Amino acid sequence: MEVSYKKEMDKNTMIIKVCGKNWSDYETEMFYYNSIRTFLSFYVLVEDGQISFIYDTTEMESISDHIKRSGMSQREFGLFIISIRRALRGVETYMLNEKSVVFDPNYVFVDKSCRKFKFCYLPGAGNNDNGNFKDMIKSTVYAVSDNNAKPIYTGSLFDISDKTFRIIAIDGYRMAIRKESVDTDSSNSFVVPGKTQLEILKLLTEDDEPTIISEVRAKKRS
Repeated sequence: MEVSYKKEMDKNTMIIKVCGKNWSDYETEMFYYNSIRTFLSFYVLVEDGQISFIYDTTEMESISDHIKRSGMSQREFGLFIISIRRALRGVETYMLNEKSVVFDPNYVFVDKSCRKFKFCYLPGAGNNDNGNFKDMIKSTVYAVSDNNAKPIYTGSLFDISDKTFRIIAIDGYRMAIRKESVDTDSSNSFVVPGKTQLEILKLLTEDDEPTIISEVRAKKRS
């Protein structure tokens, strides 16, 4: 997977290129003919056998950049949870693949007013076994401390580097580490509070199906 960004006068886009027939006609058509809430809108471009997904990121910034710049407030986190719920309903409604949602914080976006969160859905990505995000949280969150005396222990370190996604939790007595390979060249790390993880885990297990996060608005061709 190759990722690049393009800035124009009135529009910004993120371009994800994939190799071969690594995409789903069904998933792409669902986004093309329907408006699915909380996903970035996108279209597909095929040139010389190279498939590119073009996402509209105009007036938005990645969660990664937003957290580095100003962190995430309680209000923003609440809106983020609501966005996950909406995405889960959308994925279930259109029978999409939860594993096609890209959880990398570099590809989850928020608008400048911090009121709308949008996720990147990569058709066909769910056909690859990149590990289970839900299971990663389940197998590490037990080692998160609930003692506020040492705030750093009350969350897990989410680290993405060298094409590996790691979750590391420690409470001073126990330590849990889980890692999975990911198809990305990005690098980032941040701490996610244990309470946040439990809330996300609750959402992902409400329905043992979609694990989504996104909204798309695909335009019909005239």
